[in-house]
Amino acid sequence: MSCKNTIFLFLLVILVLTSFQVYAAEQQEKSAILIAAFGTSYHEAAVSIENVVKTAQQAFPEHTVVLSYGSRIIRNILKERDGVIIDSPLSALAKLADEGYTSVIVQPLQIMSGSEFHEILSITKAFGAMNDPHFQPIFFTNQEER
Repeated sequence: MSCKNTIFLFLLVILVLTSFQVYAAEQQEKSAILIAAFGTSYHEAAVSIENVVKTAQQAFPEHTVVLSYGSRIIRNILKERDGVIIDSPLSALAKLADEGYTSVIVQPLQIMSGSEFHEILSITKAFGAMNDPHFQPIFFTNQEER
């Protein structure tokens, strides 16, 4: 076997092995944590929500952490006043699904099971194949219906 053929065969083997590695990496489960807050237009209060996101990123570095705001009014204020775009829980979950995430943990920041919490719960259930919508607010009692 000539030297050229040996080099060609060696490069071909490397190319095939690299292709398999790329394919295997693409097939691995992508997981994320979606922080679902009501939202705030006050910069001072937003620091608290940002700290929750940073803490989640530090505690779970293997997950992508995404922030969403449930309030359309707050999202519009931030967009118009500051040029900041924060997705709604629905659009954040849709984007994660489009990006190939197969496992998403939704963490609402609501402390009571009011209408905002139930809206996030229903949105999360719609993406049931992508996540486990079994979560509850901090002040949840067994008497409350979910």
